[in-house]
Amino acid sequence: MTRLADWLRQGRIDAALTVVENDASTARRLWRERYVVVVSRSHRFAQNRRSKVFLSDLEGEPVVLRTACEMRRGSLWPDTRRIRVAARVERDELAMLLVAQGLGIAIVPESLVSREVVARPIHDLDVQRSIGLRWRKDLSQEHVTALVEAISALKGGRKIRDA
Repeated sequence: MTRLADWLRQGRIDAALTVVENDASTARRLWRERYVVVVSRSHRFAQNRRSKVFLSDLEGEPVVLRTACEMRRGSLWPDTRRIRVAARVERDELAMLLVAQGLGIAIVPESLVSREVVARPIHDLDVQRSIGLRWRKDLSQEHVTALVEAISALKGGRKIRDA
């Protein structure tokens, strides 16, 4: 996120789809998404889709940590929970691959879930992130509107709500 902000300031890019907590003169929140636990297809959480997963169920599980996670420490894994770190990775695609191969579980935003893993909601984790558009100060409103419409079309034609 820091790199994108630098590129916007430097004029290297016109706009970025990224984490946006609040609307501003050069930013607009577009949607929110929850965090889920992802597991391999052979993991016990994947086998029984009707059972609920709680944070306490994750204790002792090997975890693939995303080092580029946008959440502050303690937001996803409360300090009261003991976790066993199996791997620390910067790239989200690598985290999904390691989870798919059974190295561990991960907590990720819903939009990062790949076909190779199974995602399950965590019933007592009420954490979401806001995704939005940030743009250069001098980008015209016409371009901003066009970008928002294009993103809406990519999201399946659903109107993007103002958050």
